[in-house]
Amino acid sequence: MATPNSDQPRGPLRPWRKGDDLSARHFQEPVDAIKSMTGGVGPVNKIGGDKISFLLTQFRVKTIQDDFITCVSWDGEGEGQSIQIAKPFLLRKTPIDFITSEGYIRTLPNGRANKYNYLNTQKRKAENIFDSEDTEIQVIVPAYVEDDLIYCAKGVRGGLDAKNDATDQETLFWIDMNNDGRAWAKADDQDDES
Repeated sequence: MATPNSDQPRGPLRPWRKGDDLSARHFQEPVDAIKSMTGGVGPVNKIGGDKISFLLTQFRVKTIQDDFITCVSWDGEGEGQSIQIAKPFLLRKTPIDFITSEGYIRTLPNGRANKYNYLNTQKRKAENIFDSEDTEIQVIVPAYVEDDLIYCAKGVRGGLDAKNDATDQETLFWIDMNNDGRAWAKADDQDDES
């Protein structure tokens, strides 16, 4: 027997009520809910909203600079156009490190102030401002290497606050989502400053 609310759309797993119809559609709701929970995530291409599109795409790394990496789009079979992609915020040289006459200085949340001397795009020397004996060589782990596959986003609300290192004019629109968990870490070889 149908009730007055039996024609109303049901949300996923809306509770049964006394008098609800026993339709195939009603029995299908839990099956659909279970399939959506166990079926995994399908490929996300574009999510629209408020006139801002969020795009998620895979790229292959070609070259590494201080604040960005140059990549080519990758469709699983072939390479496409070259794109400059911002490094994750904490891996960039300029947004978090403030240049002074002594070099790049950053105060950490624990109160420690570090001076950084960048040895290359993936290696730096960190020195405690208050204790020059407290220094270490740091590297990005895992390192960016040519032809790495990375996943990047475009259309991040608020922008990226990243520019092309060379021109300091060209705003970057893509950012590495850092799915590999890259971070600065103490290098094994503390004597290698090359």
